[in-house]
Amino acid sequence: MSEVQSGLLAEGRFIIGSVEACVAPVQKQVQAGVTWLVLRMQYPSSDPHRVLASIKRFGHEAPFRHKTA
Repeated sequence: MSEVQSGLLAEGRFIIGSVEACVAPVQKQVQAGVTWLVLRMQYPSSDPHRVLASIKRFGHEAPFRHKTA
């Protein structure tokens, strides 16, 4: 991984992981006053079936309220 790529993944810039791993960082953002959260659930060459499964799992298992725009 290049220095530029690792800089893009700097701690606190992205929340990456399983639903379980993402819940606490997202809740921290909500407690800080964040009212909108943009989710990027895929990257180039992602398998669309896995992406859809991830979106559904996050929507069903994440323990906080969510709204769609």
